Amino acid sequence: MNTRYYVDVIRVWFVATLFPRDRIRILKRFSGGKVVVSFRRMLVKKPKGWVRVGPWEVRVLIHQPFRQALWYLARWSRFDEVLVNYVEVSVDILCQNRAAADELFDYLAERLVLLRKSRTNKVFRHKNTLYFGPRKSGARTNIALYSDKLSKPSIWEGDPKSCCHLDLRLSRAASCKSVGVTRCEHVLSLDLPSVLQKRVQLLELPQENGTARLGQCLLGVPLRKSPVYRKSTNRGGHSLAMNPYVRVGGAHKLLSLVEHRDPDPDNTVPLFSVQTLLDRCQKQFKVRRVLKSVVSPWSYPTLNAVIPRKPLKDGA
Repeated sequence: MNTRYYVDVIRVWFVATLFPRDRIRILKRFSGGKVVVSFRRMLVKKPKGWVRVGPWEVRVLIHQPFRQALWYLARWSRFDEVLVNYVEVSVDILCQNRAAADELFDYLAERLVLLRKSRTNKVFRHKNTLYFGPRKSGARTNIALYSDKLSKPSIWEGDPKSCCHLDLRLSRAASCKSVGVTRCEHVLSLDLPSVLQKRVQLLELPQENGTARLGQCLLGVPLRKSPVYRKSTNRGGHSLAMNPYVRVGGAHKLLSLVEHRDPDPDNTVPLFSVQTLLDRCQKQFKVRRVLKSVVSPWSYPTLNAVIPRKPLKDGA
């Protein structure tokens, strides 16, 4: 399967209050998207209000940085203190046309599972993009999936193609550090397929008796955020989770999502996805026993697993 790996967005903080203008010109020259340089202090919202964190005063946000731009950032970071607190690791799975890309989108949307995901974040759809957490802020690790745009690396190569685009968004310095990124030079040596393989997984129900096995498992797994946890009976104080009718009702509620996989008329939320199923169950390990792992497109060996350089024909 033909894939393209690259870093879609990177955010770097510098200490120096004076950021030379020639640096901005170099970054704009060696990037496929816009470069935003903001002279501002890093602030974090706390109960008492906004509090300044660290000595960071210059924020550099680069969209689609080429390898040359990352090399310059790594060179500058040798002399200045820097902090990397946002990285988007992206993969484009190239398709023949838009219809094939939409079909691949539906296949991945149903089976994608984000490992180490907070179960309080819901999977939702905004326009043509599927998110696994808050779209702008609040999620340390998030996924964005869409298929309505052309592949950016294929545009750079001069042969635009349709694709199914997957973003793994790592927000905050701790999330970037978990994949080995604390400075700009670490992004150059980052193994992009391994990062996706460790954080993103494909799971599905087995074809033989998959729904029946899931139903047997769900009989003993109550749903989250349901009256089972908020109310209790007055007779003896027993929880409603002990009531077999409540457990059977919860199982039927989830199984109805599995059996009816028609497109949503409002096109807002997918009717069924494995991630939603895991989020709504209190004990995920019981449900995971039923699910079967699927080989993901980014697990195949590929020669396009490095951050691309700017094409020489553009004068780089």
